[in-house]
Amino acid sequence: MEQYEPLEIIGTGSFGLIRKVRRKTDGKILARKEIDYRRMNEKERNQLSAEFSILCELDHPNIVRYYDRHVDKINCMIYIIMEYCEGGDLSSIIKKCKKEGTFLSENTIWHFFTQILRALHECHYGYGKNKCGSNHSQQHITILHRDIKPDNVFLGSDNKLKLGDFGLSRKLNLDREFAQTYVGTPFYMSPELITESLYDVKSDIWSLGCLLYELCALQPPFQAKSQPVLAIKISTGTISPIPSRYSDELYNIIKAMLMVDPNKRPTTMELIKMLNPNKDIAYREEVLKKREVALNGREIMIVNREEELRRGFAELQQCKQQLDFERQQFTNEVKLHTEQFNMEVQRHNEEFKVEYANLLQQKEELNNRFLEFKRQKELQEQLFQNKESELKRCQDDFWRQIDENNKTRDDKVNNTVQVVEQVEAITSKMTRDNKVNDTVQVVTQVEAITNKKTKLRKLIYPPLEARPKNNTLVSSIIPQKRLQQSSQKSNVWDMDDDDLPSPFIKQ
Repeated sequence: MEQYEPLEIIGTGSFGLIRKVRRKTDGKILARKEIDYRRMNEKERNQLSAEFSILCELDHPNIVRYYDRHVDKINCMIYIIMEYCEGGDLSSIIKKCKKEGTFLSENTIWHFFTQILRALHECHYGYGKNKCGSNHSQQHITILHRDIKPDNVFLGSDNKLKLGDFGLSRKLNLDREFAQTYVGTPFYMSPELITESLYDVKSDIWSLGCLLYELCALQPPFQAKSQPVLAIKISTGTISPIPSRYSDELYNIIKAMLMVDPNKRPTTMELIKMLNPNKDIAYREEVLKKREVALNGREIMIVNREEELRRGFAELQQCKQQLDFERQQFTNEVKLHTEQFNMEVQRHNEEFKVEYANLLQQKEELNNRFLEFKRQKELQEQLFQNKESELKRCQDDFWRQIDENNKTRDDKVNNTVQVVEQVEAITSKMTRDNKVNDTVQVVTQVEAITNKKTKLRKLIYPPLEARPKNNTLVSSIIPQKRLQQSSQKSNVWDMDDDDLPSPFIKQ
């Protein structure tokens, strides 16, 4: 694929895309179908092989031309090089007419129908060219397109139609004239396809009739919202009339192709015979008239353009004269300014020479001053170094003296700490001795008081043998109640301090 330059993508599908390419040898624009066959099943691969085989067989000016193919086994891709149709397809024309609210002219429809019919006739009754093989013998083949619709009819240059997209096409064997596979687009399916009956080339005739009807009415002849309803409408074959702007001849051909019974439908050969050659001539005359009108319009535009160019040329001549006059004035002014400039330059040169001499003298003076300054700087640096050395020496002495002072201070501090510790020890000892002395004094006082109490008890409460018989004195001193309480005790010395009379207790 190196001989093709890839361009933009113009279409996509379920298994690949279609890209516009440029052939490097001559710059021709072609279309390349890029197909990834890894996602295809066996049936789809066989269909792809059949499409390639059919493209090799067909060679007609109204069929999209096949050029080359390439298989990339590494990436599992197949590249098919085909003719590029720059005009789009018929579906885009129909959509444009719907949007603008217009219809195609009958001559245009006849022209389109004639080209599609020729292409379909080549498929049904053409002769294989065997472009892809080595055998060049001609043999009769029958190819069913099976998917004729506006999307598969393309426009080349000068409104030349090309029948394409043979992905659902099939070649019939010579010994069997019918196929049985259910394929195609629902809106264009023939009744035999709807009923799943055998079908042949007449099925393509039905699809062509649907396409011709849609070119006139801008919509398919059979429409429904569901497949069963659509099948019923197709089986009955009843269609609405085409717009009245078209002839009965066109409508009759459509009805003939849309006969429910395939045996009643005409073949491509019969349709070609039914065509009126004047229709194509009329279309060509219409095209020529349009071209003539376009050429007349272009001629008028050319004449107007020549007149505009003539006026423009006259204006250019006038502008040229004006420019010549202005150029002469400009030249004179430039010459005058040049002379003035030269005089100014000469005067400035003389002034510059004087200023330059002054600058040289000032430079010499500056050099002398610089040398003097440099000498003074060297002297100052020497003095600075001497002072710096002296300052460093004084600094060393200062720090040495500070170190000595610090050492002396530390010694004094240590001595002071020792003295303080000794004083604290002495103070602590004195405090402890004072506390002991106080305790001794307290104990002594307590013993003295105890002795006094003992003496007092002995005085107040003498032994029994020393007591008098008469208790008058005692009763006068001790209340009777207390005497009664004391008599109840076994020992008088068991009395507490609370039992003593208040006068005998030390306050």
